[in-house]
Amino acid sequence: MVLCLLVYAYYAREWERRLSDPLGKTVLSLSRHLIHAGLIFCWILSVNARIIQDRIRGYLTAIGGLLIFWLYIRTVKWMFFLGDSWQNQYLWYAYYIPMILIPLIGVFLVQYLGKKETYRLPGTWRLLYLPAFFLIGLVFSNGFHQQVFSFPEGRYSGSVYSYEAGYYFVMAWCLLLGLYFIVMLLFKCRAPGKRWLQKLPLFVLLANVFLSVLYCLKIIRMDLVAVDCMFIVVLLEACIQSGLIRSNSGYEMLFASALMEAQILNKNGMVCYTSHQAEKMDENARSRMEDPENKGLILENRRLNCADIANGRIFWWENVEEVLRYTHKLEETNGRLREENDLLDAEMKLREAQLQIDEQNRLYDQLTCDMKEQLDLLEGLLKSDRVTGRQRIAKICVLSAYMKRRSNLCLLAESEKQTSTKELEFCISESLESMRLCNLFCSFESHCSGKTAAGELILLYDVVQQIFQQLLADAGAVMIWLRAENDSLFLKLQSDGRICTEFPAMERWSAAGGSFSVSCGPDADWLILQKEGGKG
Repeated sequence: MVLCLLVYAYYAREWERRLSDPLGKTVLSLSRHLIHAGLIFCWILSVNARIIQDRIRGYLTAIGGLLIFWLYIRTVKWMFFLGDSWQNQYLWYAYYIPMILIPLIGVFLVQYLGKKETYRLPGTWRLLYLPAFFLIGLVFSNGFHQQVFSFPEGRYSGSVYSYEAGYYFVMAWCLLLGLYFIVMLLFKCRAPGKRWLQKLPLFVLLANVFLSVLYCLKIIRMDLVAVDCMFIVVLLEACIQSGLIRSNSGYEMLFASALMEAQILNKNGMVCYTSHQAEKMDENARSRMEDPENKGLILENRRLNCADIANGRIFWWENVEEVLRYTHKLEETNGRLREENDLLDAEMKLREAQLQIDEQNRLYDQLTCDMKEQLDLLEGLLKSDRVTGRQRIAKICVLSAYMKRRSNLCLLAESEKQTSTKELEFCISESLESMRLCNLFCSFESHCSGKTAAGELILLYDVVQQIFQQLLADAGAVMIWLRAENDSLFLKLQSDGRICTEFPAMERWSAAGGSFSVSCGPDADWLILQKEGGKG
């Protein structure tokens, strides 16, 4: 189709030269221009779809845009500004803008071949813009110095002119940069393929140079602008087709030769592409995969997967035999580990229960050892006949209250080192309530707040209990003042009977580094227990 259009454009130029009808000439000229510009525009669209690297795609698009600009000014020059007008002169000079810039862009383009996407052209290469703009300025100022084209009598003429040194500088620029573009393409090429095909761009360039020389020598007549544009497009397309410029192409062949088993279907469910490794898909399996929640279907040690793509779906198979084997081993291992974990869990629970029983036995043994004296007294009271029933019950109540409260303090001491001082107040208060059953007048005043060491509270309660047991025999009244704050303990006990002053528990505490002090009245009718360093 492209060749037919180019042939029509060639003959349209010849028909236009022979027609005398202005309308026919305009139609032929515009159609020829639209064909040339349209083909280049279509090529630009294909470049944007095929070329991978952004910078290379941008440079190729810029070259295509300059070619369309070149064709545009060519058409405007010959259709709207005929003769030797100054507009016609500068439109002719404008030809050299794309002629000078296109080879320069080709030099920039070749620097990006084989580079990463993040590569940027060094600033030194951009200095080539200076000679390019100088040459463009040299051409546009030709009317003043005529060093590019010279005209008879010094006036512009589109038909009679000769080439000067500036023109050959421009042609040398185009030729040298074009050769550099081709040579560097061949030098940097790493694409596999036929080497003669990769040299095709060089032959295209030499053919273009040969035709241009024939045109300059006026041996042949042709639309040089259209020919140059088509040759440039053919040159770049030859670079793409030969692999000198990497492109996004050959996907169908690549997909067919892939090692994976896959099929691509269109929206109607028809198979469009199939890899050589893929087998025919079962319709039942495909219908089951239509469910969007189905992430994969296992069929004979293979998993069928599916995913949506643009305008269709892709199905692919994965060999999961090894995965399934390892999965089965993992399941067996998990089963064994689960059984072992259940046994370990049962063992830990049994050990925890045993430890709780051992701890309870230890606490019971410790409490029994600490309150052996009280237990012996309690057993003696239960077996004795010398004490009346009421007195016996009263003394049993006193001992029972002490043992209950002391056991409570010991249990609290096991769970927390610091115990509320209110516990000592409750202990003494309950013991006094039991002593009232023995017809003993009791008075108790206390102020307790904060926390203190549980061992100190137990010691103080032991001392108080020893005094209570001694007073039950010969006292009629007892008064107690207790003040306990965070780290301060003060207890004053006064009675109408004689108060003992020897406390084995206190002696053991002092030997272990305790800090209590004991003060007694001269008649042993009052006693003060105070923690050293306490207040008041």
